[in-house]
Amino acid sequence: MKDVNKLKRDKADLVKRMKALCELAQKRDDSRMTEQEGIEYINLETQKKKFEDEIQLVERMNNLEMELSDGGKDGEPSDKGDESRTDPNGFATLGEMLIAVRRAAISGSADPRLTRAATGLGKDIPSDGGYLIQENHLAGLERKIFDKAILASKCQKINVGPTSNRLTWNELVEDSRANGSRHGGILGYWLSEASQITASKPKFAKKSLELEKIAALYYATDEFEEDAVGQSGLLSQLVTDELAFLLDDAIFNGTGAGKPLGLLNSASLITVAKETNQPAATIVYQNIQKMRSRLWSKSRANSIWYINQDIETELQSMGLVIGTGGIPVYMPASGLAGSPYDTLFGRPVIPTEYNATLGTKGDIILADLSRYRLIDKNGIKASSSIHVRYDYDETAFKFTYRVNGMPLWSTALTPKNSTSTLSTHICLATRA
Repeated sequence: MKDVNKLKRDKADLVKRMKALCELAQKRDDSRMTEQEGIEYINLETQKKKFEDEIQLVERMNNLEMELSDGGKDGEPSDKGDESRTDPNGFATLGEMLIAVRRAAISGSADPRLTRAATGLGKDIPSDGGYLIQENHLAGLERKIFDKAILASKCQKINVGPTSNRLTWNELVEDSRANGSRHGGILGYWLSEASQITASKPKFAKKSLELEKIAALYYATDEFEEDAVGQSGLLSQLVTDELAFLLDDAIFNGTGAGKPLGLLNSASLITVAKETNQPAATIVYQNIQKMRSRLWSKSRANSIWYINQDIETELQSMGLVIGTGGIPVYMPASGLAGSPYDTLFGRPVIPTEYNATLGTKGDIILADLSRYRLIDKNGIKASSSIHVRYDYDETAFKFTYRVNGMPLWSTALTPKNSTSTLSTHICLATRA
């Protein structure tokens, strides 16, 4: 396996340098970077993106290698993930650990491998606090969230450090590519001999994301103790499915209040109008053509069409009329040897539960999610209590995950020689 930790350390060094530049700018009266600092920051951000792409690729390769080495029954990959890899003094599986928690709560005698949650109260009184679930098992749950998440796995992800609850950065203010507006105000010249150069500088805006929280509560009955392995797999599936669902849904539909700001509620979203006299609840070729024409050209290589499955029949019957004939514009998948996804204009088409139904704004979205920033901190946290559902003879296990996100673009971009704005995410207006 390739050493992904070294890549992460190298990326962390870049982030430290970027943070140092931001802190230096904040000490000034105008809180702005100098021209040279701005250029250095942009270069560092470009390098960081390359590291993130490489880290994502290496992690995927390493995960595939682990699945191959952990092959399950009939050659299927094992679903144990990191849960089966633990230190000699820990629990072998998450299920085994949860059984130990329940037995400790009932009997009052705790397995020495358990760690009680910090509450400031007596450690021998069960009602004073639950037990923390081992970090190696939680790492497995967090990895599964991003394995199962359709959208979050494609976003730019940054871990917030231990001394902060937010991420702050300086962003170039660029809403136009006209002369004097590019890169927030950098202006170059063609010079004749001995001509004077007029100085220019970029303009930055301070942006920040504060961590929010999602949570899931799981109840385990007495029968829970009968099958540690089965409960381990069930718990992983239930928790990770739900947290992944909430996170993905917020990336599209989040309001930004107590949750991530979703693409459909962002100021940088471009909504393409329906065609004149277009029937309700339909999609026509001109819709798709105009959506693609409004996508920022540099995002095309990473863009994906996200759709509600309700609209597949519309896409499958759609064609481009040429003379008395025509050609299809929606290409079906041809398997792993070819294209594993249906495609439009050569880009994958992926159905999700988070898109709106046919005819409603958001039923089809063209987006480059590498331009969406997610932050999180310390992975999933978990604790337990026998007292929440004591009269039902059940043990409660609570899982929380601190995370937030927003599109990197604050506004759409006006090209140099056009009045039609561009963005990294495009949707189609309601066709009622």
